[in-house]
Amino acid sequence: MHTEFFKQRHFARNAFWLNCLLAALLWGSPVMAGTVDDLRKQAEQGIVEAQYNLSVAYVAGDGVQTNWVEALNWGRKAADQGYALAQYNLGVAYTQGDGVKKDPVEAAKWYEKAAAQGLVLAQYNLGMMLLKGQGIPTDLARAFELLSKASDQGHASAQRNLGMMYMNGDTVPRNPAKAVELFRKSAEQGLAEAQYNLAVAYTFGDGIKKDWAQALSLYQKAADQGLPDAQNNLGAMYIEGNGVRKDPVEAYKWFTLALKGGCAGATRGQEKAADEMSADQIQKAKRLAAEFKPKKGA
Repeated sequence: MHTEFFKQRHFARNAFWLNCLLAALLWGSPVMAGTVDDLRKQAEQGIVEAQYNLSVAYVAGDGVQTNWVEALNWGRKAADQGYALAQYNLGVAYTQGDGVKKDPVEAAKWYEKAAAQGLVLAQYNLGMMLLKGQGIPTDLARAFELLSKASDQGHASAQRNLGMMYMNGDTVPRNPAKAVELFRKSAEQGLAEAQYNLAVAYTFGDGIKKDWAQALSLYQKAADQGLPDAQNNLGAMYIEGNGVRKDPVEAYKWFTLALKGGCAGATRGQEKAADEMSADQIQKAKRLAAEFKPKKGA
């Protein structure tokens, strides 16, 4: 097996882990129906669900103009009553600076309250903050605990990042087989990064038996979602003929897309493919790359 064009890394902590964290920073959805006037009357009576829903309405501009002051006012009232979704939303506000100055310490405080009630998004976001030391001290043991809880609830990004901890031996002894198990659970939910990680494991036999067919399928799924490192490795399979018929045009296309996505290592693969192609084939590959549109959740 020639591996000079393959990227073996399972992503550094500072790369896709941050992206997965940001992807989860969404305000919670309403939990009850009613007009804004109805919600306001109930909220003023101290009904916590109404306070929460009124807060969300002010964020979304649903029936009222968007108003962060009102959103945070009602959200805080619900959070102070122990409403987990409202606590989570305050954590998001302080993380992103929505209506308030960014304050990771305050964000972590509210995530902690919601996480203690079992809210999976809060467990995940706090776990990632602790893993990265994002505005708060790094605590890998606590991050592992929180990501484990979120993973047990089926959170795809938590499963993938927990798998990374097992693959890298962060806090726990390195366990590639356990990492593969978690990557698979996450990949089955369509998470491109997990599909890539599982494909890498199949490529190099890390925690699982080498299997080119499985690797090809998973690289394809992640590449179709626009993941540059997966596109690079898919290109490598086509230029080397590993698990698939050698196809320089297809290889050139994927290397081109990987480069466009910021995978500088794809340059060598693209040059290798070009050496085996006619000018017409190169133009065809460029056209195919230009026509590519990512598919989410492939």
